[in-house]
Amino acid sequence: MHGAESLPRVKCPRDMRNIRDIRLKMRGLGAMAAEVKERINLKEINCEKELTLAVIGGKWKLIILWHLGLEGTKRFSELKRLIPHITQKMLTNQLRELEEDKLIERKVYAEVPPRVEYTLTDHGQSLMPVLHAMYNWGKNYGENVIWKES
Repeated sequence: MHGAESLPRVKCPRDMRNIRDIRLKMRGLGAMAAEVKERINLKEINCEKELTLAVIGGKWKLIILWHLGLEGTKRFSELKRLIPHITQKMLTNQLRELEEDKLIERKVYAEVPPRVEYTLTDHGQSLMPVLHAMYNWGKNYGENVIWKES
């Protein structure tokens, strides 16, 4: 089972929502600053878990945050090299959304050619314990379930 269709239903305190449907709605919205409030709209978000998924959900955001958190400030081209399967357009979009959600900071230097660097904000840095926990869970799950020899 792969893709959004295999995501389980999750019960939240105020309502039962299908995370897959929320993610699909989120993907359909643009990442422009005026639409950020719509992307994280409390009418669609019924609990903190859904809010977290709305902000950090997506195939590449956690990987981008991981690299910036472990290795510090990176230029666009460095991130592209670290994540070889991401397209330039997708990396651009994911970085914009992370910036709009105040998880990363984008600094543009007035140079020729222009230099742009990305750094975690304090909010982004606060996710590192969560990312480490997810890494450890994935490692344990892989070793004990996926790659375990029968």
